[in-house]
Amino acid sequence: MQLGGIHVAVALVKKGRLSRAFSLGPGGPYVEYVPNGAGWEGVFVDGEPARIRGARFWFVPEFRFRVGSQSAKIELSVSPCLRFQHFRLYLGDALVYQEGRGLPTSFAPSGGSLPPPFTYPLGARFSRLVACSPS
Repeated sequence: MQLGGIHVAVALVKKGRLSRAFSLGPGGPYVEYVPNGAGWEGVFVDGEPARIRGARFWFVPEFRFRVGSQSAKIELSVSPCLRFQHFRLYLGDALVYQEGRGLPTSFAPSGGSLPPPFTYPLGARFSRLVACSPS
C-alpha cells in the first residue's frame, strides 16, 4: 500500500474488546478507533481526532477520515453482545485490514447490495447465541 508515495505495512498494535489501533509503517501514522461509551466514538490519527461522531443508541457503522493526504475509511458492525461482527480499515480504495465475517462493501455483487446474512436452521434463539460467541 502506498501512502504519500511511501510503502505502508499496516500492523495491528492494540486490540481491545471494541477498540483497535494500527501502525501504518515504522514511524508512520498511528490510527486508533475508540468507542467511548459516553455517547460518542471516534477515530484518532497520531493522537489527534480525525472524526468524532455521536452514538446515542448504537455504534456508527462507518467513519470517513484522512491520513495525511490519503482518504481512509473504517467500517464496523457490533453484535448485541458488544463484540465486533466485522471491522475493516481502508486506505484509499484498498482494504488493508479486515476481521470478522461478511463481505466488504467493495466486493458487493454488481446489483449493489450484499447477500443476506446466513440464518441458522435451528431457530432465532440459537442464532442469537451464535452471534454473541467470541470470534
